[in-house]
Amino acid sequence: MPRYSIIIPVYNRPEEVDELLASLEKQSFLDFEVIIVEDGSELDCRAVCDKYKGKLDLSYHYKENTGQGFSRNFGSKLAKGDWLIFFDSDCVIPEQYLSNLDKIITDSDPDALCGPDASHKDFSTLQKAISYSMTSFLTTGGIRGRKLKVDKEAHLRSYNLVINKKVFFALDGFKKTNMGEDMELSKRFQMKGYRSVISSDLVVYHKRRDNLVSFSKQIYSFGRTRTQLFKDYRVSIKLPHLFPSVFTIGILVTFLLILFNSLLGSFLAWGYSFYFLLILVHASFMHLSLKVGLFSVFATLIQHTSYGIGLIHEFFRK
Repeated sequence: MPRYSIIIPVYNRPEEVDELLASLEKQSFLDFEVIIVEDGSELDCRAVCDKYKGKLDLSYHYKENTGQGFSRNFGSKLAKGDWLIFFDSDCVIPEQYLSNLDKIITDSDPDALCGPDASHKDFSTLQKAISYSMTSFLTTGGIRGRKLKVDKEAHLRSYNLVINKKVFFALDGFKKTNMGEDMELSKRFQMKGYRSVISSDLVVYHKRRDNLVSFSKQIYSFGRTRTQLFKDYRVSIKLPHLFPSVFTIGILVTFLLILFNSLLGSFLAWGYSFYFLLILVHASFMHLSLKVGLFSVFATLIQHTSYGIGLIHEFFRK
């Protein structure tokens, strides 16, 4: 029986699945199975999976569309391993991921683990920019600064999540399917007193969204979910969660003040300009590309405003 069961929900993404499976084939640690759950796709990846039969311990399962959360639950019931690993189909996994994971579990004995995401050098300019806006300390804080961290309040991100199968079943899996399902699972995980580990050695390359419209919709849903967690579980909305709303309201106030020739409006405009300049310089330096830096400014603007509007909208929605 394999030690790990890798579960990948997929919807109309055969090319991405091909890249993901190719990266899993190169793993230095091989005691795992791969379970592909095709969530009612019109453009399925069966032919892609057939390429890896004999190369990976791989099974393919087609089901009606129910969303990614419930598709992960479906895959977990087929899993043979003691540990479940959830990856999104748009991830690429570094060669040492599984070997790093096995060592951390042996040394730390956690109930769940997660790691950060990063952009690969081969990603498009927009993918790099969106990755920057989602992970930089200037925008979200990211997961940074510590090699290994035990965290009772960690957000278990479902694109890169490892969880003990018994713990997952004790929690009854994902209760939501598409909008903030991992945040909701994280809260129940914390309420039960389970222990998680965050490690930078468990990084994955994550393509995120491939256009700004879908990115905006995704981030908007994150903002709504944060408010839902407050309503359902009284989870505190901390300063980092409020920042995008303050940022968004601040932009509107700045425009109004400038419209009335207010000195305060000019002062706020300079503040926003300085913030975006920092992002431009930092992102350009990180990726050695001014184009990525410019795209990162727009991605950050969309991220903050979409999250902020989503959080506020859900707060006033009955």
